[in-house]
Amino acid sequence: MNPHEWQFVGIFDTSVLGEIHGELLIRKELLEEFAQRKNVTFLGDVVGEKQFFPGGAEQIWQRREGYFIYGSKCITGEIKIDPNV
Repeated sequence: MNPHEWQFVGIFDTSVLGEIHGELLIRKELLEEFAQRKNVTFLGDVVGEKQFFPGGAEQIWQRREGYFIYGSKCITGEIKIDPNV
């Protein structure tokens, strides 16, 4: 894509504020308008884990992975949770 064709979509990465666990914030109405104007669909992936402390020294880990597709103002996809990894 030519840099002169770049469009502002309204995305902000909170890690630039020094947050340890940054988040990507996207303005939904700008994303939808951009997708409709450019006739595109967005694909995202999910990879992560979650740690639980039910009590004492016990720990439980869960791995989470999957994908999502955002198009036509609808989100579809799947996230799989593998317990006790």
